[in-house]
Amino acid sequence: MNGGSLVFFRRRRGFTLIELLITIAILAILVGVLLPALNSARDKARSASCVNNLKTLGMGIMQYVMENDSWLPPPLFNYQDPQIPWTFGVLGPNTETYPTNPAKHWDPWKKRKGRYFGIETFRCPSMSGTYLMDGTSSWWNYNSHYGINEKMGNSYLESNRIDGAKNPSSKLYIAETWERNSDGSSIPEKGYYRWNPTIPNNVYFGNVAARHGGACNTLKLDGSVAAIRIPYPFKPFDAGPFCYGWSTTSSTLQWKGKAY
Repeated sequence: MNGGSLVFFRRRRGFTLIELLITIAILAILVGVLLPALNSARDKARSASCVNNLKTLGMGIMQYVMENDSWLPPPLFNYQDPQIPWTFGVLGPNTETYPTNPAKHWDPWKKRKGRYFGIETFRCPSMSGTYLMDGTSSWWNYNSHYGINEKMGNSYLESNRIDGAKNPSSKLYIAETWERNSDGSSIPEKGYYRWNPTIPNNVYFGNVAARHGGACNTLKLDGSVAAIRIPYPFKPFDAGPFCYGWSTTSSTLQWKGKAY
């Protein structure tokens, strides 16, 4: 009592166990509804970034072609020591690290930039693993996340002139890749600089990679990029658009087929 009036104190009530369980259940439902949408949005963003990488590669290769009398880059610029994959060949010699030492121009140490793009263009954002961009790791040299289709050339050292291509909008030129084990299975932590649909179980070639919801982003010879669905992602050359048997009726996988 205070001044003849009664003062009542109301006790604050906390959540009951049932209310707490109901709140947790509602939150779980919201997470279950929103998480797939967030994952889908993230995957779409990564795929879009991957497509941009391939478009950048395409524009760089077209510049290379214009500077080299219409010749496409071969899978290997040089087979003997130093071996130079197309990834390094298109970037150009490493004059940024060794400006006055020509003997070291094809040493990848600290190589980051090239004539048309940098090493970051060889990285697909959907690849797990650590891929350093400071040049201290040469993952991009042989284990680029994008590989060239060797069947677009005459051999691993010999390419073709792009002005001799027919149906370039249908030819599958550079695709997302994974490195390959001797049993033909993929190594998802690594890419590979080349692939060949006629050689499915050789460790010196990669597998095309369905990294984006079962689809493989692919640069065509005309510079366009398409997401190509692979029916069997772990055996990509067994069926569908990357199966070499299909190239007997279309020329999508090789320089010359029945339809050229």
